[in-house]
Amino acid sequence: MLVTKSQLIERLMNHRNGANPISIHAVVQVPMRKSPFPEIFKEEWVTGMVQFNYKKAVLKQQEREGLVPRFKPGTSWHHVVLKDNAKLSPFSMHKDIGAIEYLRVRKMQTFGTNYFDIDGRDVRYEDIEPYIKIKNDPHGLKNPVQFRVYSLDSIVDIKIDGIIYTLRQQSC
Repeated sequence: MLVTKSQLIERLMNHRNGANPISIHAVVQVPMRKSPFPEIFKEEWVTGMVQFNYKKAVLKQQEREGLVPRFKPGTSWHHVVLKDNAKLSPFSMHKDIGAIEYLRVRKMQTFGTNYFDIDGRDVRYEDIEPYIKIKNDPHGLKNPVQFRVYSLDSIVDIKIDGIIYTLRQQSC
């Protein structure tokens, strides 16, 4: 089903409460340190959960790994958007902008990844790996909770409850 960004936001804001499974097909820019490459992009197909509680997920994973459950809140450039009923929505917004522009996802599994440059030429992961910025897990986990914030503009398709929504990108 072809939808605009505002239609997708409306559908998901009215979706049931609690954690919900989703599948996403997205194209994102790869954060890199200084490298000989131009801008590099990653096309990925992932499954995950939206409307999840990150703190609870971290504490549960620490217990599974035999660690003392201890959550270390960090600083963030975005904040969670709540639904009208004060429950978590799947969205976040930039603290300085104040508009819903991002989808919060607990990434569970990746089903495919392709890397390419600004001209659309394929790039091998092995060639760019030394230049990719890696974030360390602040909670000491061997298998960290993979929390991602996707710009709605980076999402090609999203599948929820068996329905595939294809985002119609706005032209400037």
